[in-house]
Amino acid sequence: MHVGQTFELPDPPARSQGWRRQDPGRRQCGRLRATLGAVSSRLMLLDTASMYFRAFYGVPDTIRAPDGTPVNAVRGLLDFISRLVTGYRPTHLCCCWDNDWRPQWRVDLLPSYKAHRVEYVVPGAPDVEVVPDPLEVQVPVIREVLAAFGISVVGADGYEADDVIGTLATDAGMPVDVVTGDRDLFQLVDDERQVRILYIARGVGRHERVTNSVVREKYGIDGRQYADFAALREHGFSDDDVWDIAAISAFFGMSNRLANFTSLRPNDEFYALGRS
Repeated sequence: MHVGQTFELPDPPARSQGWRRQDPGRRQCGRLRATLGAVSSRLMLLDTASMYFRAFYGVPDTIRAPDGTPVNAVRGLLDFISRLVTGYRPTHLCCCWDNDWRPQWRVDLLPSYKAHRVEYVVPGAPDVEVVPDPLEVQVPVIREVLAAFGISVVGADGYEADDVIGTLATDAGMPVDVVTGDRDLFQLVDDERQVRILYIARGVGRHERVTNSVVREKYGIDGRQYADFAALREHGFSDDDVWDIAAISAFFGMSNRLANFTSLRPNDEFYALGRS
């Protein structure tokens, strides 16, 4: 397995620009594509925070280092990675990271975005997220362990891990498996580009392989329409304090109507991932 490549994504876009109209890292991803090799290769992108939060809550906190520091999230994350790599045998592996879990440019578009998860505001820097203390002390250890194993950790200032995943998944030039418990990333599913989601909401051992046919069977739309569908779905973004537009979703009949549209332009700026 080829691991350990690190590269930088460029500065974030102007705040008035959306993800679809900006494609951060296209030039860098072109270099990555040239390095990664033949079409037979496969890239696995990990939504790292999504995975270590699940590990923290799923692995007993009795697992500790000799000095008593809890390491259940560390152990669980490594177990998850081992199971996925053994099962799918990717040729390339990348842990995508939240350099900024609540980017200011998104907050400017929607001030309530993830506001309920802010522990305290840091002027001129990313706000501090509410994270359980026993997990917070493990995050630096996770970074150290990933580095020790030579696994790339890729983040970009001013972006969430989702943005990095969106960029790399659409520009890798090879089949891609995205490991996440976040349904918002279903919008990246693309059978033509061989991008699929390994959805771990029910656990890594019970994960679901999400292709475009799965999205269509579940929701009656294509993956590329999922961002608009999620914006219309009742309570679709309640976890991040995004407005509830249930009345609009009911009026449109959601998936039946979305099948007749390419995109709902007002939503692109805020929701869409890595599309050009």
